[in-house]
Amino acid sequence: DLIGRVRRPKMHPGLRPLGSLRCLDLSGNDLGDEICAKLLDVIHSRESRCQLEEIDLSRNRIREGVLITKIFQKYVSTFRHDQLYGVKISRKSWKSPLHTMNLSFNQLFAGRLAMELIALLKNSALSLKTLDLSDNDLDFEGYVFTDVLLKNTTLRELNLSGNKFDPQMIDSILEGLLCSGHACGLSFLRFERNYPLLNNGQVAKLERFEHRSRSIDLD
Repeated sequence: DLIGRVRRPKMHPGLRPLGSLRCLDLSGNDLGDEICAKLLDVIHSRESRCQLEEIDLSRNRIREGVLITKIFQKYVSTFRHDQLYGVKISRKSWKSPLHTMNLSFNQLFAGRLAMELIALLKNSALSLKTLDLSDNDLDFEGYVFTDVLLKNTTLRELNLSGNKFDPQMIDSILEGLLCSGHACGLSFLRFERNYPLLNNGQVAKLERFEHRSRSIDLD
């Protein structure tokens, strides 16, 4: 079938699920964690030869995302372990073509999926260019954010709007990014509609960071 099973038999070289698609919008279908995990498993399998680059899984009631978390952990462990830990890259390394993922409006506050995805961005192990985690009522601690973002060279946009991040956490992230002499690839960091709303000082810091990042990106 289109998605296949999580435990797939070996595929004939001529069978390429989603092989001709580059973008897939499945938003608003209430697919849940299990079906979304099956799809993401195909996308992150080298043998599937899937060429999908952009996927929208917003509004699908993923909630805890236990199965999706396992899929991404398996992918990084199998193909991107060396990148995650910054060691010499082996021949086993492989990168999924997926570079844009939207997981907004999925009630991700209920589990650890969002935090796991952020952690896997370290050293571009999860080599996304755009990640949308907006409107999930997220409120976890952000002490790892700065280190992860500064050690990522592929991510261009991270949307964290519509969540419930503590003002001190946002201050910590922005000050860490601004004070570091190390330039990351991030050009757009979204905190719109956070509860509580960003204050004027935080908005100014965010604008300074984005301006500096885009200036570096243009050089």
